[in-house]
Amino acid sequence: FNNGMYLDIGQSTSGTLDVNGTSGQHVVFTSFTDNNVGIANPALNDDWIGVYFRNQTQANAESIDYLDIWYGRDGVNIDDVNTGLVFNNLTINYAGDGLVIDAGVASNPTFNNLIINESTSNQIRLTGIGDMNVAFNGVQELTDIEPTALATNGINIQSSDTGQQVSNFTITGSTYPIRLSSSAGATVDNNIVRNGNSFGIYHSASGNPVISNNTIVNNNDSGIYVSGGNGTIFGNLIRNHTTTSGSGIYIFTASPTLENNLIVNNHSTRNSSNGGGAGIYVSGVSSPTIINNTIANNTSDDGNSDLGAGISIETSGGTVTLRDNIIFGNTDASASPANDIWVEPGSTVDSSYNLIGALATDANNAFIAGTGDDVATGADPGFTNGWYTNDDSDVLDQGSTDASSIIPFALDALTTRVDGVPDAGIVDLGFHYDSGAATVSSLAIDSLVSPTSATVTTSATQQVITITVTPRDLSQNPLGAGQVVTASAAENPLYLSEVIDLGDGDYDMTFTIPLSDNGSGLSGNGTSPDTITITVNGVQLDQTVTVTWSLI
Repeated sequence: FNNGMYLDIGQSTSGTLDVNGTSGQHVVFTSFTDNNVGIANPALNDDWIGVYFRNQTQANAESIDYLDIWYGRDGVNIDDVNTGLVFNNLTINYAGDGLVIDAGVASNPTFNNLIINESTSNQIRLTGIGDMNVAFNGVQELTDIEPTALATNGINIQSSDTGQQVSNFTITGSTYPIRLSSSAGATVDNNIVRNGNSFGIYHSASGNPVISNNTIVNNNDSGIYVSGGNGTIFGNLIRNHTTTSGSGIYIFTASPTLENNLIVNNHSTRNSSNGGGAGIYVSGVSSPTIINNTIANNTSDDGNSDLGAGISIETSGGTVTLRDNIIFGNTDASASPANDIWVEPGSTVDSSYNLIGALATDANNAFIAGTGDDVATGADPGFTNGWYTNDDSDVLDQGSTDASSIIPFALDALTTRVDGVPDAGIVDLGFHYDSGAATVSSLAIDSLVSPTSATVTTSATQQVITITVTPRDLSQNPLGAGQVVTASAAENPLYLSEVIDLGDGDYDMTFTIPLSDNGSGLSGNGTSPDTITITVNGVQLDQTVTVTWSLI
């Protein structure tokens, strides 16, 4: 397609697009000036306009299979089409907006396996006032990591429709990986959101979205930012974020319900008289309900006053409700003892049934130990293998109500415990995992190890193999956080590295082939083959990695 040209299906008359690619031979739509098809050339971004489906009843698709689109201003643009377009194995590379769906009346396309790489504006933009019923199935990957042209948004939901669901995406990069910028009540669940250049999930509207069961890690600002509206934030892992305040979750003039989130290893760089809250920061006129979360091992650089490395509350109106949480092990850089929570004078907090490790010692701190029926300060959650609890934990059966009656999501099918036993009766405090998450059977069957074997024939002495482990639960979701330990059967400890936690549910380690051409072949302490065993949260996996090597 030449500059300024596009393929228009259904604008003035009925049209049907039929693309018969296969897994071995994709169909490619690209710029006329693309002289090296399939090799990225960012200079060609937006070089032609794209593929447009327009008119509610006239744009059709009999079959769109294995289509690759390069360099369109819009890769695919669907405007008011409700004829059930189906795309199988669509890949869009180096577009302006990768996929645009504008529902002025209604729109219901289906995407089975969708990959979008390196858009300069939005990877996916959903907009309009009509019914938004887009179906995303199978593999869904949005990747935008080239620093010269980061997309502003990974998924940008501007639609006012309340029914759109965004599920099972892996979104890597972009400035805002997921942005909810309308009054929509979308459902955002079971996604991996990582390495964004700003907030992981950014909600700045008056709607009530459901943000649930996502792995949100390694973004360059807050994991979740909420400004306006209510909504529910449930079951998310929020980990490894660094910003000034509210690195895990930042709430500004909003009243969401935060239930059953694991908010850990986030870092606040604030060093002033306000801010902090590496786990959660609440400000403005806000009345969030914060229940059954684990907020642990977050850190703050604050050196002037104790501002709550776990939670910092500085509201100008409203009431913050804290119930059934574990707020423990959060540390502050000031000379005073570590503190887990700080409340600015004038802010209102209704606290009950929480385990709080240490209170801020600032004389102006408005939080009072032991309000309601809080578990005594100094109690121990008994974390085991990450943030599971054990049989001696002080948080078991210490909650405010029965696990089956928690609102809006019951917790009796989940567990806090390393043995995987579901919660029953009076609720345990803190975050609840999938009830099979830590059992031998789930880890042995579902954890992914890559590669499981490697054979190297080389004369080099520094050949390195990278081994990646992805622990998963019974529902095939990455556990996201845990303890991974490796061992070498042939006792080659010098060649097996420490485990590197990548923060997104993957763990890497390297094995350096111990070859030495000393006239006798293998070095004295390098025994081939070697078998690497892997233990996750105290459970040895069935999968092993066998490495075989020899000199040439």
